[in-house]
Amino acid sequence: MSGNIQSSWSAISFLFMKENRSGHMYIFIK
Repeated sequence: MSGNIQSSWSAISFLFMKENRSGHMYIFIK
């Protein structure tokens, strides 16, 4: 489960970073 979540986070953070730098930070805070 942990591995799966980490994988998703990696993809999400990458997508957010590409779309918006602020978005990436927002996810980190969340």
